[in-house]
Parts: sequence; structure tokens; C-alpha cells
Amino acid sequence: MAESAGRPRRLTPKQFGILKFIRDYVSENGSAPTRAEIAGRFGFSSANAAEQHLRALARKGLIRLVPGKARGVLLLEPALRFRASDAALPVDLFGTASGEAEATAWVKISPDVFTPRADGLYSAPDESMERSGIRPGDWVAIRRTTQWPPEGRIALVRFGGKAMLRRVRKDGGRMLFAADAPGFGELECPESARRHLIGEAVGLIRRNLG
Repeated sequence: MAESAGRPRRLTPKQFGILKFIRDYVSENGSAPTRAEIAGRFGFSSANAAEQHLRALARKGLIRLVPGKARGVLLLEPALRFRASDAALPVDLFGTASGEAEATAWVKISPDVFTPRADGLYSAPDESMERSGIRPGDWVAIRRTTQWPPEGRIALVRFGGKAMLRRVRKDGGRMLFAADAPGFGELECPESARRHLIGEAVGLIRRNLG
């Protein structure tokens, strides 16, 4: 059945998995996976099978394929919402796939509202950044990046499988991540350990106005 303009673009579980794999791969490596890498990850018999799934995602407006480039896959997604419980797994806004039916509070917001352009929204789960004016339940716009933000900026980082907002501080070759509230402590990692970085905060939407 053809999709109507403005209606959610439904993804099959396989398409959802491939889209997530591309997101995660780009986040970790700064470029998209090849067709062969996608085929290997999902057990396809050939790179051509991966190509068919990529074309389906391109028809749904979620990616753009660049001819002649092995890693020529560009993400074209509008704003995503990250689950506070696991910001490494963005929930697809165009419909739920198998295992995602429990996701709540879909939102569609143009990523161009923010400067720099946002890639996703993260729901702040606690008071750890209250001195920065970020309240629990606020949506913080996140720009995905593989480069550490400048000192003093707020980053979305992942430690122990948990995503959290923290302010960046540099000390020699170490990256320090400080909360803006008492009782949350400070985290640190080597500057080279970019696996902890999800993105940089570029804006905020207040959900609770009370």
C-alpha cells in the first residue's frame, strides 16, 4: 500500500535493524558501512541483498545513496527521539518495528530548528544538569559527532551502558564530564576514547512548563 504524504513510513524489522546499524556504525566510525559489511552483519548471502534493503530505506526518505562510493550512504532522518534508558538506540519516528511497540511520546520536529542542525532529541531523566537550566523531562537537542565538543559545552555521553548529559572539561589528555548538580560526581576517560561520546547538546525544548 502506498504511503500517504505526511503519514508515518513503516519499516520492517529488518529495515529498522539495518537503519540502526548504520546509525551506530556512523557514530562509532564517522562513515557509513559498506554493503558487504551490512550483509555480513545480517547474514545476507550477498552484498546485493543489502543493496535492496538500502534502496527500500532510500525510497522511504530515510537515507540517500551516493552512486560510485562504497560507503555512500547518507542519513536523511528528521529529528529522532533518544530513549533516556539507552540513548544509543534512537526510536524511529516513522513507526515502530518489532520490539519497539512500548516506545512512547512520538514527536516530529524539524532538525533545522536548531543551529547547528540536530540529529535527535534526548529526554533528560534527572536533575543532574539543573544548574544549566535542564529539567527532568526536557528534550535536549543532540547533534551526533565523533569529535569532543569544546570545553564547557554539554555533551551526551555513555558510561556503563547508560546515557547522560554532562559538561565537558579537559585536563591534559583526559576528558572529564561534570554534572551541574551536587551528588552526581564526575566521570573521566582518555581523550582518545570517543566510544563514550554520543553527541553535543545544541538546543532544548521544555516539555513541562509548570
